[in-house]
Amino acid sequence: MLVLLSLAQSGCVTGYRHQWGSDHPFERGVSADVNASADVFWAGVVLDVRFVRLLLPTEEFIHNEEIVDDRGAKDATHTRETRRTLSLDVPLLRLWSTKEGMSFGYPPLKKMRKGQVELWASGGVELQAARTLRADLSVVYYHAPWVAFRVFGGWQSTTYEGSTRYIDEPFPVSWEGRTDGPTVGGELTLFAGEYALNVFAWVLEKDEKHRRQFGDRK
Repeated sequence: MLVLLSLAQSGCVTGYRHQWGSDHPFERGVSADVNASADVFWAGVVLDVRFVRLLLPTEEFIHNEEIVDDRGAKDATHTRETRRTLSLDVPLLRLWSTKEGMSFGYPPLKKMRKGQVELWASGGVELQAARTLRADLSVVYYHAPWVAFRVFGGWQSTTYEGSTRYIDEPFPVSWEGRTDGPTVGGELTLFAGEYALNVFAWVLEKDEKHRRQFGDRK
């Protein structure tokens, strides 16, 4: 039964975000400016239990990075890789609904969330060595019992590494650290939220009807 309910509360999610950040490290008497940006596309499964959502998406991470030290030496890289991440969404506040207009409340307490606009807090971490960390606030709209749209903005931190080498320098200067900066994006969820709750209620109703009809047999 628990396995069936978990499957019933699972949906799929796809989305995109853009992020950019910078850092200003100092190494071996040399300073540098690091600027990075990334385009991230993802798809995966989401477990929606009304009070919290757990996402396990696979990301296509396209990263551009440039390091320029104070002597003019430069290192620029472009990478594309697949990453696994873990994300958590927590509903905070109901802002508006098609039936009531502007109205505030705790979103999970509403019986039906169709046509409802909500404020969420979210966080995520890349599972391999925590190379990317992020936290954001988002506005979510439940268009139908099984469709939800989310737009978000927040802050992220991503690792970088590289090296610069000046003319006739015997050894390059190595750079590594984290770039910090804003991130924005959007996301589409299918077959979760109210859809999951409807399936959950249907299973409980069938179980109760079966018990009334046949009783508990020993």
